Amino acid sequence: TRRRAYFLASFLLDSQPRRTALEHQSAMVLDRATALERLGFEEDIFDELVQSLVERSRSMVDEIAEALDQGDVGRVETLSHSIKGAAATLEANALALAARRLETIARCGDLTGGRDAWSGLSAALEDLAAATIV
Repeated sequence: TRRRAYFLASFLLDSQPRRTALEHQSAMVLDRATALERLGFEEDIFDELVQSLVERSRSMVDEIAEALDQGDVGRVETLSHSIKGAAATLEANALALAARRLETIARCGDLTGGRDAWSGLSAALEDLAAATIV
């Protein structure tokens, strides 16, 4: 009950405007406003960085697929970690979460579930690419 009361109080006292479902979904893929505010980049520079992230991540996602085929846990973990860090820095949240999931699987030393996580990573990357088409 204490937990429920805390949740209710925080909900009622929250003065931040609520996001619509579409805004929330969009921010999940790429929270552009937060990234621009936090990083302080001009929009065109930020767009170039996101495009670079998409291009480099596509290459790394292909490498991860090869590493999964070879059972190379260390390589899967390293590549997933790299994607996660870059994506989180740019507020590409869905990509960062998908990369973290795959990194965690590899960190456990067992790639069971790795292919499913890789599919999620690939989908998150394509969602980011689609969200950044100008």
